[in-house]
Amino acid sequence: MKNELIRSAVIGALLFTPAIAVAQDKPAKTDEISGYTTIGVAAVPDYEGADDHRIFPLVDGKLFLGERYIAVEGPAIRANILNSQTFEFGPVAAFTFGRDDAIKDRAVARLGTIDDAYEVGLFGAVNFDIGGKDKLRLGVQGVHDVSNVHDGLVISANATYTSLSANA
Repeated sequence: MKNELIRSAVIGALLFTPAIAVAQDKPAKTDEISGYTTIGVAAVPDYEGADDHRIFPLVDGKLFLGERYIAVEGPAIRANILNSQTFEFGPVAAFTFGRDDAIKDRAVARLGTIDDAYEVGLFGAVNFDIGGKDKLRLGVQGVHDVSNVHDGLVISANATYTSLSANA
């Protein structure tokens, strides 16, 4: 069953890729490299639902070449391989924190420890201009555990609304 799901996801992604490439709008005209980075401190729960948190350095940033980019977002990295203002598509790799044996909640402690997981997969997104300087981005991402920790496929969807004021 698991192999069938993985095979279906890969075949679907391969079939979807040519459609995205054909449907691209005109490429960005610039071959200029640009980007940004953010460095800070992050606090995340020891495990989902935990009251205790772990503190670690946070690195976030994007490096652009036209509309293509490589983005580091905390414990994940992805690369948009399409030079399109409308469509994004590419590989993604993520790190998911496990759960150690220093669990204070008795019910959760009975579940035991979970190792850290490494996940790889694909992402895609569509960007819409929705009037003025307002933009909407709808995205989906699927990653599969390659470290044999949870042996699962995680699919997530997101929507981002951005409004740039006239004064910006």
